[in-house]
Parts: sequence; structure tokens; C-alpha cells
Amino acid sequence: MEKHFRGTQSHINIENIKAELAFLPGPPERALAIANIFASYEKVTEQREFVTYKGETERQIVCVTSTGIGCPPAAIVVEELANCGVETFIRVGTTGAIQADIESGDVIILVAAVRADGTTKEYVGDVYPAITSSEIARALKNVAK
Repeated sequence: MEKHFRGTQSHINIENIKAELAFLPGPPERALAIANIFASYEKVTEQREFVTYKGETERQIVCVTSTGIGCPPAAIVVEELANCGVETFIRVGTTGAIQADIESGDVIILVAAVRADGTTKEYVGDVYPAITSSEIARALKNVAK
């Protein structure tokens, strides 16, 4: 299927990233730390709090874009990267937890999340849960081992 790109995206300043998977940390310095793990990488752009690196792993071309704080800027990044051809998004970073046995510094691979924000309601109704693709969750679990 041919992809149709929607021109240069105004917030992230990218037209076509040529990556199907994006890692999404909050702060720009985490984006650089993730890019440093890639086999090779280049800085694509930096605009506002959004910095993007494109890199190569053993299996594919990927990118990492910082999202800043909260859901609204993360939604901007996801929407604009999707307009540039990215199909899979993996949020990387800190999270809140309501389980007593989760401690600060634990590595967590979420398979579902509480949608207690205001942003996702603009995209899908309340009846749709926030659930990870089982394929992505399995891959993350295998890599985390």
C-alpha cells in the first residue's frame, strides 16, 4: 500500500521520516540517550521541545522524538509522526502507578493504561480502552529479559 504524506508537519518540522516505529520519551535529553543506543543515528530536527533522531537498529529504521510533558504535546507528536509514515509508537519513560508493589526505578511494560486524561477523549470515545498490541507487548517483554 502506498503511503501518502501530508507535507511538512508544523510542530515537529518533518515531512517523511522513513521510519515505521517511533520511541517517545518526554525530555529531549532522553531522546538523545535512546538514539545513542541505535547502531547509528542522525539528528533530524529540533523545534520547541520536540527533538527527533532517526536511527538504525539490527532490524529496521526507527526514530525517537521527545514529547515534552503531558498528553497534549504527546498527541501532537503522534499525530504528526503518523502523518509522516510512522505506524508504531512506544512511549518510553516515567509513569505513575497505583499498585503498591511497584517501586520507583522498576521496569514496567504496560499492557493497558487508565485513560484519565482529557486528550484521548478527542480521538476515541470512553468505551475504547488504552490497550497495547499483544505483538508489541511480547516483543518488549522479550527485549527486556
